[in-house]
Amino acid sequence: MDWDTIVDGILVIAYLSTVIMIVCSMASMGLSLTIKQIATPLKNWKLVILALVASFVIVPLVAYVLVWLLPLEEGYANAVYIFAFAAGAPFIPALAKAAKGDAAFSVGLTVLLMVVTIFLLPIILPFVIEGATINAMDLAGALIVLMLIPLGIALWVRSKWEAVAIKWAPHIGKVSSITLIILIVTFLIAYIESLIDVLGSTAILCAIVFYPIIFFIGYVLGGSKPEIRSVMGMATAQRNVGAGTAVAAVNFADTPDVMVMIIVMGMVGLVILFGIAGRLAAAAGGVEEEAPAPTESGDE
Repeated sequence: MDWDTIVDGILVIAYLSTVIMIVCSMASMGLSLTIKQIATPLKNWKLVILALVASFVIVPLVAYVLVWLLPLEEGYANAVYIFAFAAGAPFIPALAKAAKGDAAFSVGLTVLLMVVTIFLLPIILPFVIEGATINAMDLAGALIVLMLIPLGIALWVRSKWEAVAIKWAPHIGKVSSITLIILIVTFLIAYIESLIDVLGSTAILCAIVFYPIIFFIGYVLGGSKPEIRSVMGMATAQRNVGAGTAVAAVNFADTPDVMVMIIVMGMVGLVILFGIAGRLAAAAGGVEEEAPAPTESGDE
C-alpha cells in the first residue's frame, strides 16, 4: 500500500469527521436552547445591526487589506476570504463564558450570525474569490443540510421533549469536540507538506494579526457594558470553522492549501481568543473584588 492510498483513506476519515462535527455541534446547540432564549437578546436592534456590520462588512474589509499587505498564495488567500464571511461559530458561547460575558446574548447572536452566514456565504463568495468556480446552490445546500436543518430539528426536539434534550445535549457536544480533534489531526497528517509550507509563509502572520484586530472592532462596537462588549468582540472575531470546512470540502477538494489554511486559522484563532477571554475574565474579577461590600446598616 503506497502513501497516496493511505492519504486517500485518511482524507475519507477527515471528511466524515467534518460532517459529524458540524452536524453534532449544531444539534448540541439546538438541544441546549429554546427559541425564546435565542430571540430575547436580539430585541436590541442597535446591537444586532452593529454585530452584522462588524461580521459581514468590516471583517471582510480587514481580510482584504491583510491579503493585500501580506501577499498570500491563492489557496491561502481564498481561505482568509472564506473565513471573513463565515460567522456564527458554535464556540462563541464558550468564549463568552470564559470572558464572563452575557451568556444569553452570546447564544442569540451566535444563532443569528450562523443563519446569516448560511444564506450569505453562497451568494457572495463567487464574487469575492476571483477565478474560482463555486456552485452557489451546491454550497447553500451543503450549509443548510449540515447546519440549519440539524439546528432546526434539535430546537424542535427541545420544544417537545425538554428533559431528553437537556440530557443528550452534552453527549452530542462531546462527539462534536472529539470529531473536531480527529478532523484536525487527520487533515494535518494528510497535508503535512502543505502545513510546513504554511509555517514558512506569511499566512501564519496573517492569522496572528487578523484575530486581535477584528476582536477589537467588535469589542469597541459593543457599547459601554463589559459583559456585552466581550460577547461582541468574541462573536466578531471567532469565525465559523464548520462553515469554512464545509465550503472547502465542497468547492476546494483539489486545493489542499485552502483546507490547511482554514484549519490553521481555526487553531490560531482559538488560542488567541481564549487568551483574550482569560484577560477579560481577570479584569472582570478585579472589578468585582473592588466593589464595596454592603454595610450592616445598608442591609437593614
